[in-house]
Amino acid sequence: MESMAGDRVADNGNRGRETAMGKVHGHADNIVYDLVSIQYHALKGGQVYEQYKSDAEGHDDIRQFIDRIQREDMDRARRAQELLASIIDVPVGAR
Repeated sequence: MESMAGDRVADNGNRGRETAMGKVHGHADNIVYDLVSIQYHALKGGQVYEQYKSDAEGHDDIRQFIDRIQREDMDRARRAQELLASIIDVPVGAR
């Protein structure tokens, strides 16, 4: 059998599909990766905003704007975590 990319694909039952390059990941893997990526970038942005607010000292309108987008990123990261927990059956905050 061939994939759309032209790789030979073997269907190995419960082990998933494999190509010459390795295992083919499923749709759920992509969703998890996407949500983790969204969460990572939102949290990473939250770190740099403190520097941006410091740079904007004396410009209240700019600082307010940065505060707002920082809160939005934190909300985005929180929501990504909730969605991840819902698809991998782990309660938010559980370790």
